[in-house]
Order: sequence, then structure tokens, then C-alpha cells
Amino acid sequence: MIKFMRRLKPYLLLSTFASLATIILFIISSYTLQTKTYRPTSETRAGVEEILYYLNKYSREGKKRAAVNNPVKEEEGTCQPQRNIVLLKTHKTGSSTLQNILYRYGDRNNLTFALPSGDNYFGTPYLFKESFVMQFPNITHFNILANHARYNRKAFLDVMPVNSFYITSLRHPTTQYESLYKYYKFPNRFHKAIEEFAENPEKYYLESLHTTGKQRKQAGVNPMLYDLGLQKADLRNWSKIRQKAIEIERNFGHVVISEYFDESLILLKEHLCWNLEDVAYFKLNARADYEVTELSAELQKNLSIWNAGDMFLYRQFNETLWRKIRDYGLVKMKTDVEELHKIIEKLKDKCLDEGSETHLVALRTVVLKHKVKSNLNPEEKYFCTSFTRRPQEYLNVLRKKMRNLAGTKVS
Repeated sequence: MIKFMRRLKPYLLLSTFASLATIILFIISSYTLQTKTYRPTSETRAGVEEILYYLNKYSREGKKRAAVNNPVKEEEGTCQPQRNIVLLKTHKTGSSTLQNILYRYGDRNNLTFALPSGDNYFGTPYLFKESFVMQFPNITHFNILANHARYNRKAFLDVMPVNSFYITSLRHPTTQYESLYKYYKFPNRFHKAIEEFAENPEKYYLESLHTTGKQRKQAGVNPMLYDLGLQKADLRNWSKIRQKAIEIERNFGHVVISEYFDESLILLKEHLCWNLEDVAYFKLNARADYEVTELSAELQKNLSIWNAGDMFLYRQFNETLWRKIRDYGLVKMKTDVEELHKIIEKLKDKCLDEGSETHLVALRTVVLKHKVKSNLNPEEKYFCTSFTRRPQEYLNVLRKKMRNLAGTKVS
């Protein structure tokens, strides 16, 4: 009998493991089916198997990292809203919508802004430095920095308070690169449409290095790592890529994942001790569907390999995001995302003309544009318009406001 039980033991363990796996799949699949908004359907987005993989990797080491980057309130109501914030704005990752959220919060609460003196950029393609920041007499403290800059930790510490909360955003490298390809006029640079470029990225990239011209704002490979401060010579150096990933995890309090934008915002408002209303948004700079180039699975794979450094970064912080979601609670997350959507719909009813979503040609492509109602009073109009302002428009508003605050002449 004892020998029989010993032989049976491995099968009992296997059966128990299979049952547990089935239960986990059932719970997550049920959650998936309850709401379309919570589970994106793109091929580039994590599936149930990937989520299970992330959850299974939740370890003691991960909990230690989470304790550093995920401050938990001991009692409800004990936290204070974060007022010092840096958004390292990456390209084509939903960062313009994030920027608008921060602009509106700072504008509404009369916070001060570190702003670029020229266009939307703090000196790109050069690493960020203090001299790129617009100076205002009598203002020595900035609360928010949210414009495009290439990450340079030391220079940011020279400009922003030491307790600033750092945010950035990432997107799956294949869709991010497809969007970036047109935005930066890569067809002119590589002399190929993206479909042909993606057949052999390295060949066409190396050919382009022999061409002369002005200093480029983008490197053409691993663009998110480039925005995050990795130098061009190191963009394919795995030792440097891993070091950069460690630096980002150490110094950034939250990394938004574009494919899970709403879930990322829920966690962000927890980090910042904000309300749901503070992270409500209207989507900005979203391209018209017909502007998006559909790539085959093979070409997507080629671009993933070409941007392997960005893929490494994306997978790491996608895993971190899902660890945070698990800590937050799947059911609670679903409820809060639904509540956020309700708030957004109410704001649209209040602010926008019915059927007001149109498109306009801007920034080298055709993007979404909202039309604010014309029968609003001045206060309502300013409030509603703040949701729809394009980045350059809002930047000009804030420059004027900062000059007024500093008591200098507004040009």
C-alpha cells in the first residue's frame, strides 16, 4: 500500500498543479470577457499566457522593487498630492495625452513649469541640460517639466526638486516604430517605404549612415532608449542597454504602458495621490486609421529584432506594470477603469459638440481634433479647451502665464 501511494504521489501533484493553472486561466479569462476596454485585442498586446507568465514571476525580489517604487498609504487620506513631477516625454507612445494631463493639473493649481525656450523640445538631439530651460525672473522653483527631452539625470536634478516624481511611457516597439517612421520622415532618410525597410532594417540603416546632413533628432534604431538618454553609439550595446534599464527602474516612479493606458493612469493617480478626475483625458495626437500602415507578422518580427533593445525595455516594464496591477487588484482595477470612462464621457457631454471629432493635418500626419461647444461661459470654455489644446498651443498659454507670474512683459 505504501509503495502504491509513493508511485501515485507524482500524479497527484501533477493533477493539483493542472487544476490550479486551470483556475487561474478561468479567473483571468472571465475578467477579460467582462469588459472589452480592459483587454486590448491587438496582436502586439499581452495575452492571457503572457499575463500568467508575469504573475508567476512575481517574486520576493519583485516585491522589494515594488516597495521602493510603489509607496502604499498606511491609512486612507494620509498621502499628500504630488506637486513636483517630471514627464520624460517619449515619441509616439501617448505622451502628448500624458503631457496634457500634467499641464492641466499644474495650470489649475497655479504650479510653475520648466519650459523649453524654443519649440516643444529641450534641445533634442542633445542630452537635456539646464541652459535649455526658459528663465523667468523671480522664479527659482519649478514644479512640473513635461516637454520632450533626452534624459540626463544630473541635469534634471539641477533643474527640478530632488523629490520630483519621474514618469515616462513606452509602447510596443513595432507599432511605435511604424508611427515614428512617418513622423520623422524616415522614408526620405532611408529612401524606402516602411514595408521595404522592414524587410532588411540593418542594411538600409547602414546605407543611410553614409549620407551627410544636419544633426538628426532620432537615431533610427531603439528610439525609446534614445529618448531615455542612451547615446547613439550604445544603442545596440547590450551591456549599456541593461544599465539603462536598471537606471530607469531605479529613478522613475512609474512607467506608463501605452497598450494599457487607462490601467497605467489608475496606478499613476495612486502614486501622485490624485483623484480620478485629475487623470481624465481626451485623446490627443491620435492618427487617423487610414494613416496607419498594417504590417505583416513577419515584418513586425523583423522590426522587433531590429529594435531589440526597446523590446527588452518594453517587456521589463510591461511586467512591472502587471505586477502593480496584481497588487492593486484585478477587480478593483476593472471598477476604476470603468469609473474613469464614465467621467470622460460626462466631460465630453459637457464640453464637446456632438460628433465633433474631426481630423486635421498637423505634425506631418492627419490627427484627431475635438471641437469645444460654443455656448459655454468663459470659465467653462477655458476648462474645456484645456482638454483639447494641442501641445504647442498649451505651451504658448503656459509661457504667457509664467511670464505674467514672473512680472515680465508678455511678447
